[in-house]
Amino acid sequence: MGLLFLIVTILEAKIVTFDTPLPYTEVIARLDEAVNKQGSADILIKLRGAKSREEIEQVIDAITGVANDFLYFMDLKHHPWLNTYTQTTNTPATVLYTIGNPLIAQGILRHDLRAALHIPPRLLILEKVDRTGTNVIYQLPSSVMIFPDNESQELREAVEGLDRKFEALARNITGLENVDG
Repeated sequence: MGLLFLIVTILEAKIVTFDTPLPYTEVIARLDEAVNKQGSADILIKLRGAKSREEIEQVIDAITGVANDFLYFMDLKHHPWLNTYTQTTNTPATVLYTIGNPLIAQGILRHDLRAALHIPPRLLILEKVDRTGTNVIYQLPSSVMIFPDNESQELREAVEGLDRKFEALARNITGLENVDG
């Protein structure tokens, strides 16, 4: 029997929070439009059925179009089950979106497959407890997709490009696209 090893790698995850006075429902509506939620409904089935690079690109291009960098994969609403569990009705709306783009992902994964731990990336949309706005929260991709033993320039450029796209998306859906941060 071969030797077994346990390797622990320390990453310093950076959490980005966009704080907006926009109501949760407006942020969600903006996000759904930005990731073409309606048009992305069966993206995973279509991608599984693709037999070539060209077919994958056609599926993605048909959904993203010119304006959208990301596709919708799924969301998980935490507040409904928390309300049921705690027997309340006032848990702030809390939904985790899984979004991404296989064309962006392949540009990262070809440099380090371990980045797949965080691909596709996620956004947490969190209604403020006092209902005065919404927080959009995500892990900065470059802080969790670049491992200390592989800091290649190509990987760094690909992941930092994703950082910029995520920031642009967050600014767009929070109404902060013209605010310096």
